[in-house]
Amino acid sequence: MRKIFAGQAFTLALVAVLLLAYWFPEHGVSGGALRTEVTTPLAVVVIFFLQGLNLSGVAMKRGFSSWKVQLFAHSFGFFLMPLVAWACVSNGWVSPGLAPGLLFLSILPTTISTSVVYSDASGGDAAASTFCAASSNLLAIFLVPALASWLIFPQLEGNLSGQDAGGLGFYTHFLERLVWLIALPMLVGLLARRFLASLIEHRGVFLRNASFCCVLFIAYAGFCKGFREGDDSLSDGFFVEAVLWVLALLAFANFSALFLLKFFRFSWPQVISCFFASTQKSLAVGLPMGYLLFGQENPRLFAILLPLVLFHPLQLLLGASLCSLLPKNSSRT
Repeated sequence: MRKIFAGQAFTLALVAVLLLAYWFPEHGVSGGALRTEVTTPLAVVVIFFLQGLNLSGVAMKRGFSSWKVQLFAHSFGFFLMPLVAWACVSNGWVSPGLAPGLLFLSILPTTISTSVVYSDASGGDAAASTFCAASSNLLAIFLVPALASWLIFPQLEGNLSGQDAGGLGFYTHFLERLVWLIALPMLVGLLARRFLASLIEHRGVFLRNASFCCVLFIAYAGFCKGFREGDDSLSDGFFVEAVLWVLALLAFANFSALFLLKFFRFSWPQVISCFFASTQKSLAVGLPMGYLLFGQENPRLFAILLPLVLFHPLQLLLGASLCSLLPKNSSRT
């Protein structure tokens, strides 16, 4: 039981940050004491620079050969999960206030660190997991704004960018922002690793905590607007509905991944890598992308990001429990 709840410090810190946003929202809005209109984009750049700095180029080269693992994980995470979420929304099963957030959660990439850690702890293919996590986050730069423009923005009233929500101008507007604030810092971090390898060799925990602090800052800035001005789309049962749908999506992701993997001739380590890469969704990437796509001044940002915030601790608890249950070796081929 202690292993299951280990590593939840970030989740507790996230709860504390949300409470601070509720009690002191005036500091996190544009023009506030923290000048979040300037410092939040800088935090995004730092996050992805540090993520690039933490990526192992050697492991990525070894993982490049496991293309079948990449194909399964990316197809599951970027197409099957969004398709299922869209089907639930289009059938009217999800309330209009929750629908954008549930769809946004479904289109996000896998985690860079957690999926690799859980895969390695369960006897998975570490190289395949590392490359899968990195390639998922790079693909997200192109796929997330495309999927958001098709699935999410047509449901939102008004237009945040002044572009047609389904048009090419809308897509290129956000793609340019994501390239400059996400892709370029990650690439610079990956290149800088060659020159800073000796400096960062024993500072992995410090770099990871620095990245988490930036994520927490973005979370604070992202929720302040919603807490200060409120969101008319939130009903009395919104939080209960959000929890239930997040649990449903988490259950679907895990059970369907296990079921589908039975039909592929993967080695057992590849099965483990596929499973965690397919079912995990990245909070560290999702919060910055949500800020960039929907805008810090959007009063609905709280409702859009809440499913991701709820999904994060639940996937950590489930992943940690599965690490102790999955066999480390199997004769499966």
